[in-house]
Amino acid sequence: MIVRKAIAADAQGIAEVHVASKKAVLRGVAPDAALDRLSVGERIEMWRAIIGDRRYETLVGVDSNRVLGFIHFGPTRDQDCGSEKVGEILTLYVHPDAWRRGLGSELVVHALSRLKSASFALVTLWTLESSSQARTFYESCGFSFDGTVKPGTVPG
Repeated sequence: MIVRKAIAADAQGIAEVHVASKKAVLRGVAPDAALDRLSVGERIEMWRAIIGDRRYETLVGVDSNRVLGFIHFGPTRDQDCGSEKVGEILTLYVHPDAWRRGLGSELVVHALSRLKSASFALVTLWTLESSSQARTFYESCGFSFDGTVKPGTVPG
């Protein structure tokens, strides 16, 4: 498995991982009709634009030229962070076929290293409060729930 910076040609692989993983993770949490409407084709263009945004960075985990996971991170979008330089993991998805193989943890380690190198003093992320699987994973990576909730939002 290789972790590297995403390029525009990775947009399709990222879109495929995003849709497959989001459907697997959010089934039973988000409305089925909304999940069934998720389109790889629509996400390809979205990810091409995201990869081109220099404010943020996307890393991919690739095995045999297939994108199996990705992480997208950069400066926080939260307006209430004070004067600290705060980074944020905006999105992390691993294809369900590659779950529990360490790729998610490896992507987090790489992202945290790059954020630290960019002088971010703190790194935050948002996940569904009801997703015990995601919360357990992020806690294993050193994150902790601070009690803050964003009502009515579903992460990336």
